[in-house]
Amino acid sequence: MSQPSPNPFDALTQLPQLVATLAGLIDTYAGRLTEAEARRPMNRQEVLQYLRVSDRQLLEYRRRGLPCYGSGKSILFLKNEVDAWLAQRRVNRHTR
Repeated sequence: MSQPSPNPFDALTQLPQLVATLAGLIDTYAGRLTEAEARRPMNRQEVLQYLRVSDRQLLEYRRRGLPCYGSGKSILFLKNEVDAWLAQRRVNRHTR
């Protein structure tokens, strides 16, 4: 006797579970990429572009405690530390 041929529509019943599994994996890897991006070191030029400030303003931020690593022209900044430093200094101008 021959076996009945598999119904191609049987696979469709598993589709919602497969999609949910893939969505979970995508969320997991997206979270990891976000964490890696937050810890990514940025050079001086990248920080200038990120903050949209001049060299002079960046120097003033460093004097006020903006965290950085290195000295001279080889200075690195961590994005998450820059964001945290800015968040600590955020002022609501409408409450003055």
